[in-house]
Amino acid sequence: MDMMLALLSRDHGETIVQEVCNKLLTDRIRSANQRQRLLKSSVETSDEILASVVDLMEKNIVEPISIEHISEIFGCSRRNIERKFETELGCSPARFYLRLRLERADYLLRNSTRSISEVATDTGFRFFSHFSKAYRNHYGVTPKQVRVSN
Repeated sequence: MDMMLALLSRDHGETIVQEVCNKLLTDRIRSANQRQRLLKSSVETSDEILASVVDLMEKNIVEPISIEHISEIFGCSRRNIERKFETELGCSPARFYLRLRLERADYLLRNSTRSISEVATDTGFRFFSHFSKAYRNHYGVTPKQVRVSN
């Protein structure tokens, strides 16, 4: 990604690079000597459907997909997906999806210059108040407190 952004910057300028970064949920081009953030699937499971559902959730943070739609995509019942999550991960699919979104929000709050409302939007929250409350319930602090401390 950084190489692509460097090429865009060289050929088209910083304005285009910033627009692309906004779409990709990043805030800058890393230099060649900066370490890349490693993305690892958040679960390890032998259940192919569960792994695919988690992968789909991870790829759809900005615009979350309903559990009903996910079950249609994979051709199994909502209840079947709920059972898999409860058995393998100890939580509902909705709670897991919320946790993924909040983890991404936390990363953006700590590692980008995006506004708190942009972070909320970038993690699928339509209402700032809902984002702030969910974040506080999960982390014990508000997004504003995290931003001020960084």
